[in-house]
Amino acid sequence: MMGVSTRDLVYLLLSIPFFLIVMLTPSLRLGFSTVIKAFFARKLVIVTLSMLLWISASVVLLKFLSLWNCTHIWPTVVWTAAFAFATLFEATRVSYQKHLGRRVFLESIGVIALVEFFLHLYTFPFLVELLLVPIWLLFSIVYIYTEGKPKHASAKALAGWGLLLISVGIFFYTFYKIITDADNFLSINTLHTFLLPIFLTILYIPFLFMLQSYSLYETVSIRLGNNQTFPKDNLHNYALRKAIVSFFPSLYLLDRWSLHCMQNQSQIETKAGIDGTVELIKSLQKDKIKPPLVKFEDGWSPFLAMNFLDSLKLSIPEYSQIDEEWYGNGNPLAIGDDVLNHNLTYYIEGTRNAAKRLKLKLEVNYQNSTEESIANERFNEAALLLVKASINCDAIKKVKKLLCQDTIDVIIQRRRVQLTRENYPNESGYTKKLIIDVNPTYTPVYS
Repeated sequence: MMGVSTRDLVYLLLSIPFFLIVMLTPSLRLGFSTVIKAFFARKLVIVTLSMLLWISASVVLLKFLSLWNCTHIWPTVVWTAAFAFATLFEATRVSYQKHLGRRVFLESIGVIALVEFFLHLYTFPFLVELLLVPIWLLFSIVYIYTEGKPKHASAKALAGWGLLLISVGIFFYTFYKIITDADNFLSINTLHTFLLPIFLTILYIPFLFMLQSYSLYETVSIRLGNNQTFPKDNLHNYALRKAIVSFFPSLYLLDRWSLHCMQNQSQIETKAGIDGTVELIKSLQKDKIKPPLVKFEDGWSPFLAMNFLDSLKLSIPEYSQIDEEWYGNGNPLAIGDDVLNHNLTYYIEGTRNAAKRLKLKLEVNYQNSTEESIANERFNEAALLLVKASINCDAIKKVKKLLCQDTIDVIIQRRRVQLTRENYPNESGYTKKLIIDVNPTYTPVYS
């Protein structure tokens, strides 16, 4: 149950031919050498050594508390290689990872972590593992590759059943070993082995926060440094200090403020302007938590409109400003299993306090396919949900009858509803848009 298991030995054994294939294939060898050079970059080496020192200190603390002993060396190595390194690179991304610490902690105590513990508690004899692990890896690769690809649904189903059968077999074997080896299982050492990854993760989270903070501070400094309007370095330093002090410990607000400054450089030419941007981000966050009411004739609360299509995974993360324009862009929802997917995206635009236009956009990149039909079904579903959320339930019936047309332009409850279709120049695909304006005379800042 402790130390290097037969399954770990099989993984180590299988890594040898994989390494040889990489070394003997010129293209793979070149890519591998590039990765190695990148890994030994000065900053990455410093971060990695810092992480290892932190983990070592955590182990010393756990040992002092009698929660770690020599039998936990291998589990600690596995946790470091499989978990700590993965989250390390996630924390140092240029794009800020919201709630990273919370997500890392929940993953360490979640159902998946519990299942993984029991599935790896006991392992089969070496020859059985040597046969089982490659099959498991093959099924896993097939299942991941076919995810979200209707054309390979049968292969995904086969891989899924294969993984399920192997997991069930391991579960029953583990259950049998627990019953026949109850004395060893019901021991303090087993409890420590189960709790060890959780303890290591809890102690690791402060390091992640400090690393993520430093990485973001560096990114923010670079973003401000790209502002050519700063007449002096002291204004740059003032902006950085003001933001860090004002938003600490919220890295999310600091990241959002720096992006706002990048898009609105004219607002940070003076100290008063910098102070104004800080207060603006704070007020936006306040309104996001508790959206203020907006009169019907003025439009919609942008902080409510952002989530009109949340149930379809089409929500908008932020409501932002560029010059005089306020807008929110959702992440495109990919539909299809080819390299060139269809995309469904939700947008809003308006003023600081009210959204004036809601737009749903479908990009069909190739026609006459099953995926095109699915994309149009998703578009119609999202369109009706958007009409319901932005107008009322009665409007759905009227719009539903009109969606079969290529173009519509109607007034419903004083809102203007338009549907347009534009074919690509080569006729290979088309763009479909549903637009809901606050009133028939609304004109967007940018068409």
